[in-house]
Amino acid sequence: MPLAQIVAVEALRNTSLVHLASGEVLADSRPLKQWEASLPPADYLRVHRGSIVQLDAVRALDRSVTGQWRLHLATGDGRVWNVGRQMLGVVRQHLEGVGTVTIDRAPRRPRTTTQP
Repeated sequence: MPLAQIVAVEALRNTSLVHLASGEVLADSRPLKQWEASLPPADYLRVHRGSIVQLDAVRALDRSVTGQWRLHLATGDGRVWNVGRQMLGVVRQHLEGVGTVTIDRAPRRPRTTTQP
């Protein structure tokens, strides 16, 4: 399979799920660490301990109401990919210069508390 077809790789125990641009998901026996070493770092970035995404496939970075940062990819399936707290700075740095990516800069929404 051509590397350009891979939009994301997701860890699944000791194996991986490879998400293709076509929407197809393939199981692979290689662990995520091996994928990380074999994918070109200029094109792919580990965004969470359990996932690697293709930078060209990223369309938006936003924050959920619970405060979790997440990526939206151009796959059309509506799935969001969580960004690990420790990876957020690196992810933002890689996406800053990409004009096709929308980055939500809104601060974390305050939690509302109810009083009895």
